[in-house]
Amino acid sequence: MTSNLVTSLIYVSRKTLPAPKNAEAVNDILLVSRQRNKSLQVTGALFSASSTFAQFIEGPKPAIDQLMESITRDARHRDVKVVSVKDDVPRKFPDWTMAYSGDEHYMDRHISRLFEALPGGLFKEQLGQLEALMVEFGKRAATDPARRS
Repeated sequence: MTSNLVTSLIYVSRKTLPAPKNAEAVNDILLVSRQRNKSLQVTGALFSASSTFAQFIEGPKPAIDQLMESITRDARHRDVKVVSVKDDVPRKFPDWTMAYSGDEHYMDRHISRLFEALPGGLFKEQLGQLEALMVEFGKRAATDPARRS
């Protein structure tokens, strides 16, 4: 994977998946994402909490735009809210097509706050906390092959 400067994007969304189908649907998302992201030179991480998703994607801007068009049309979630976009930044998940952290109930609190928060100081603080958790996960999971691809 290339390590040049990229566009990074974080979005949050609310799941529409019934609990019994959650694991199967997330596995499908990961399988498709890892294949597509590799071809688009996109890296990142997906967090699946009990009722929400948060995803950090990074790569060439046209690829990020293309992915977001697909992501917003996906019926497995709703209320897709882009909470951060940064251009010309170094990758935080180099060589990862899609790291994954699932059923992290403590993440729901961090993700859900971003749906109601208004732009400003508190929103920035909550977004900073979520981004820090995602990056820390990436560092710790680097040695766990089940979470990395």
